[in-house]
Amino acid sequence: SFSGMDKASYGWVLALNHEQKVSEDWKWFMNFGLLHNKLNKNVMYQFSALTILKDNGDFTIRQQSTTTPQRAYYWQAGVHGTVSMGEVVNHLTLAVDKAWRLRDATKNGKVWTLGTGNIYTGILNQTAAAYSGYESALGNKTRIAGISLVDSIEYKKWNVLLGVHYHTSNVDAYSTATGKVSSSANSSATCPTYAFVYKPTENFSVYASHAENFNVGTVVGSSYKNQGDILPPAKTKQNEIGFKYTNKGFLAALSFFDIEQANNIDVLKGGNLYQLQDGRLRHKGVELAVSGKLGDKWNFSTGLSYLDATYDKTKNGQYDGVIESGRPRWAGSMMLRYDADESFGAFGRVVYTGSAPVLYEKFWAPSYAVVDVGVEYKTKIDRMPAKFSLTCYNLFNKSYWMIARGDNLYMSTPRTLALTMSVDF
Repeated sequence: SFSGMDKASYGWVLALNHEQKVSEDWKWFMNFGLLHNKLNKNVMYQFSALTILKDNGDFTIRQQSTTTPQRAYYWQAGVHGTVSMGEVVNHLTLAVDKAWRLRDATKNGKVWTLGTGNIYTGILNQTAAAYSGYESALGNKTRIAGISLVDSIEYKKWNVLLGVHYHTSNVDAYSTATGKVSSSANSSATCPTYAFVYKPTENFSVYASHAENFNVGTVVGSSYKNQGDILPPAKTKQNEIGFKYTNKGFLAALSFFDIEQANNIDVLKGGNLYQLQDGRLRHKGVELAVSGKLGDKWNFSTGLSYLDATYDKTKNGQYDGVIESGRPRWAGSMMLRYDADESFGAFGRVVYTGSAPVLYEKFWAPSYAVVDVGVEYKTKIDRMPAKFSLTCYNLFNKSYWMIARGDNLYMSTPRTLALTMSVDF
């Protein structure tokens, strides 16, 4: 970090949920939530990243100061009831909901050059002081309204889920200079969901499911030349089949999935970076999860997944079949937990992430494994239930690269101790 680099934020969350019985089989419910937060201090490298200029690791210290206040609200109301028709039992849910969000952006943001540095030596030649001032204005506004109907049907060894969700969305992008709407996108979609579960025996079940999800239009961020443009909404379609086996606290699950989604990619044109929607992403894979008891006080859980995540149907086939940035083929985890009694517990966990590409397979980040350990203690404070947790993340201080937010590389988080306390009142 350069001298003067700083980040601070604050915010609050409120959630209210209520259910009211109307009869033995029917009830109505209502949910409300709000989120206010503000990144009120964010003196950072431009776009929160370094651009490496040469293979020797040289970079220029380009600094910007930003803020991203946002306010989000949500409400939902509906009814839920049970209707029996002979041996067939229907669990019905009808709900309407609405969500909206307002997000600010930096007004007339500027970039300052403070000097040079090198990622390998760690030496910074900072020749100017960082600037922390900023001015914010409304950047974009999103509104979504929807209605859902779901029927969960039970019949002997079968369970069938049938659902449909319809919603409309509106996204407005604003010019921070004038305060006026610069672009808008209105869209709507109907998304079905259905699933079938069959239990030939008490311990074994087979299932198949299809789900669709509709996203709102994406407002292009400040790191792109086409900042403020709104990309079309992306609908996600997911198909999955699987098997589950349970017996005396032991659970094994094997699933196969296929997910399709419209793709937003980075395109370099005329020396400038643009974000465009091009083709689609396709994620196909298999996942195995096993968990259970090893004794009265010991529990374990483990999982292993294989993922084939590729760009599909891109313009002129340029990136067809190329692995999506930051998506490893293999990933897995294993956790062992010990509960001495109702008050004290401890755990150890290993998380493995396989090698993953960046910049359309031009470079690859090596695989890595991280070990976490922790202890928990439950007690009471003035008759109120309380829990203390002490966790050490990355116990052996492993150094590795992470890929996130497209083609950005992140240094690993070093060994970190976290002490938390929660109280129920």
